[in-house]
Amino acid sequence: MQELHELKRSDDKKYSVAMLLMTVVMIVGQSKFIVEGMNATMFALNYRHGVVARGLFGSILDVICRILGDRFYCYNTVFIFSTIGYILYLAVLWYFGKLFIRAYGESNYAKAFVMMIAPFFIEMYMTSEGYGRTDMYLLILSLIAGYAVLKDRGMILCVICPAIGILIHEGYAFDYYNIVLACLIYKIVFHGAKKRSKYIIWLGISILVSLFVFFWVFSFSKSLFPVSEEMFEGIVSDAQRLAAPGQDVHYDALRAYVLGVDLYDSELEFLADARISTCLFILMFIPIILKIRDIIKAIYKESSHKEVVMLLCMGSLTTVPLFIRKCDYGRWIFAAICYYLALLCLLVITENKVVKKVFMEQVEKIAHNQWEVIFYTIYFMLFIPFQTVYVDRMCRSILVGIIRGAYY
Repeated sequence: MQELHELKRSDDKKYSVAMLLMTVVMIVGQSKFIVEGMNATMFALNYRHGVVARGLFGSILDVICRILGDRFYCYNTVFIFSTIGYILYLAVLWYFGKLFIRAYGESNYAKAFVMMIAPFFIEMYMTSEGYGRTDMYLLILSLIAGYAVLKDRGMILCVICPAIGILIHEGYAFDYYNIVLACLIYKIVFHGAKKRSKYIIWLGISILVSLFVFFWVFSFSKSLFPVSEEMFEGIVSDAQRLAAPGQDVHYDALRAYVLGVDLYDSELEFLADARISTCLFILMFIPIILKIRDIIKAIYKESSHKEVVMLLCMGSLTTVPLFIRKCDYGRWIFAAICYYLALLCLLVITENKVVKKVFMEQVEKIAHNQWEVIFYTIYFMLFIPFQTVYVDRMCRSILVGIIRGAYY
């Protein structure tokens, strides 16, 4: 028994070392270690002159620099803040990965799956356009809140985390809040009448608070705290101080979130590229989509609540308004994939027998065919890291090649 325990500990150490080495290699190979453009400009938004969209981190930075001294209000502080945030993001993902593996009794199949999807999350925010992006905080907030709901511990987090998420980035209401809502709906359906009313109340409170925060940021606060020309120039000056050396301030973002200017017309030129790129992505992603379909079909067959399975599968549709109004299709597709992976992870961790059993059966089926393992691993790696307008680097390369061939 002692020897078995020691062997298990040795395997755990090897897995941890392998994950750490893979993370370091990807970070060193992928990152330019610079907070560029909009990601740095957003730190100039704060609540000094009233509530403004995406102003939470800028306000935290403003308070820190008031305590430490005005000379700390510079790009280096933005970089340190973003780097600490990225380390926190990795730590939370690492923790949930460990819980997932533990749920399967330290199975090698579970370890292999976690190692295969880890680059999808790690590299997303290490690119030049992703480093310092606030989306990573939105994902971990939803993971924490969803876990609290499914474990029935700290239910207040299903209210607090979405509210914080919306203050960080208003898009949270459409791209990552669906994880929390799915967990609450799951608890409502799978519990008796006594506990069901409790979760319905929490669902109602969570939605009401999130709606209030969302409309406060975009409607109520603007009428209470109108922005003058002088205020706007001051914010632009702050953004210039926080910009990376050689980088410009993202004026369109400031005009949108401070003055309320609608940027839809200015994004139209990118929408065509985004939509063509998305069509290419869907076509090339078909092998993985079919495998996801097999898993969902198997869960649907085994489940006694088939309507709930269908409802939870449609959770990613909350991103549709973003696809209509914005051009960052890569981010929205990443968020949609994160929804399914997060829900899978949380249901396995909290011991949903059907999901846990069916998923491992599918993984084992792939594992028994060596060539299938190699195919899915390499094929999946071709798509990462995801980008913004062009979805992923493979779609970008194809589109750029087509454009160059057509015009040059």
